[in-house]
Amino acid sequence: MKNTPNFKVSRIIELLLFIIGFYIVFTKFMDQTAQLDQTALDEPVLSEERAVDSVLQHIVICIDVDEENQKPLLAKRSFNKQIDYLYCFAELADESPSAVIFEWMYKDELVARRNVELKEGKQKVWSKLDMSADKSGPWRVVLRDENGGYLGTAHFELK
Repeated sequence: MKNTPNFKVSRIIELLLFIIGFYIVFTKFMDQTAQLDQTALDEPVLSEERAVDSVLQHIVICIDVDEENQKPLLAKRSFNKQIDYLYCFAELADESPSAVIFEWMYKDELVARRNVELKEGKQKVWSKLDMSADKSGPWRVVLRDENGGYLGTAHFELK
């Protein structure tokens, strides 16, 4: 079959339409992601216990952490159960403790406890946990200071 100029033009137009469609979908996805990030950061800390001196400013569950800018990425309240891992990201007030403890709870059972030392002047801290598809349902991460004092809780669900 002989390549005709019309065939080449139609392939170029098809490629341009694909690129434009991809750009539109990508920008809408990024806008929704930014809204989810802001919504998750603005949501109040849910607590079962009384928080210690309101040291905790924000706590969210997210898919990743931008370590350079120290910001949570794709913070949400619900995640696909096939996800490999999640982060709990917390921002603390200036008078932070020297260490915090992340207690990862699945259906009120302690799955993991992560002790994270804070460097002087550091107010942002996070913990990562591998997820498992067989543990779908309600989760929470309880944040405590080095003495076990309650700081706050982040709730999320694997669906």
